[in-house]
Amino acid sequence: MRDALRGNPQDLADYQALRDEVFARSVAGRRYTALYEKHAPEVARILAADPGLAARVAALLRQWQPAVKGLVAIERGAAVSPAATKYRVTARDVAEARAVLEALAGRGSPALQADLKPVLAQLDGFVGRTPAEIWTTLESAAPEQPRDRH
Repeated sequence: MRDALRGNPQDLADYQALRDEVFARSVAGRRYTALYEKHAPEVARILAADPGLAARVAALLRQWQPAVKGLVAIERGAAVSPAATKYRVTARDVAEARAVLEALAGRGSPALQADLKPVLAQLDGFVGRTPAEIWTTLESAAPEQPRDRH
């Protein structure tokens, strides 16, 4: 992600805040963070070898940045811009996310393909919903993880 968002430190900071302030507080968020960390080196290699795909990933991350800022602001209890709370995901948004994820899967290892499969399966359910509504659904659908007793 760092490479895809190079050039503007605030772009990366927004996604780091999503990880640290939103994802870290839920089972679903920790699962997505673990998937990112597991596959980040492989995805970085794929993007380094395909500048066109890297540009599409960067554009997608920037497109979703207002929603990311909104989710972080909601978690902080801060004022949220109406655009961040009223934006509804479109079929076009989902189509572009699907195309990028399928391109990554098509170039990726069997492990990356397997981990992207359930993510891809969820995308159609995002159409017409706000990012906050989507996140609430993803959080509530996450199975509880047993706590390590050590």
